Amino acid sequence: MKFELRPIVAGSLTVVSLLAVIGCGGGTEIPAVYPVTGVILRDGVPLADVNVDFLPDNGRPSSGSTDKDGKFVLEYLKGTRGALKGSHKIRVEERFQGADPQAPPMAVPPPEPKSYNLPQPVQVNATTNKFVIDVTAGTATSSS
Repeated sequence: MKFELRPIVAGSLTVVSLLAVIGCGGGTEIPAVYPVTGVILRDGVPLADVNVDFLPDNGRPSSGSTDKDGKFVLEYLKGTRGALKGSHKIRVEERFQGADPQAPPMAVPPPEPKSYNLPQPVQVNATTNKFVIDVTAGTATSSS
């Protein structure tokens, strides 16, 4: 039995060349995204500790969370702030506040966190993308 290295090397080079041409893992190019910031209000009061999602007609959504002042900054991917250009629906969801482990058991469970879906989409563009989102009125307006 004679072992030839030449066919194995040639086959390996073919596979490596093919992978180099087609790539392995797909494209890693991030589309153009634009900074998006804003504040979320309920009954005129900043809404702290909620999640906000901007859902584009096509493509990956962007999301963020509000701070104690109701302010948010959207993130497209971890480390990439912003949102895709175009029309976006907005969803705001309160976070479930876990029970205090020291508190006695409740007779009535806490209410489910609220979720708000704004009826009118907003436009993200290459210039100003600062929004005031009022979940009580179900509106989002662009501000300067």
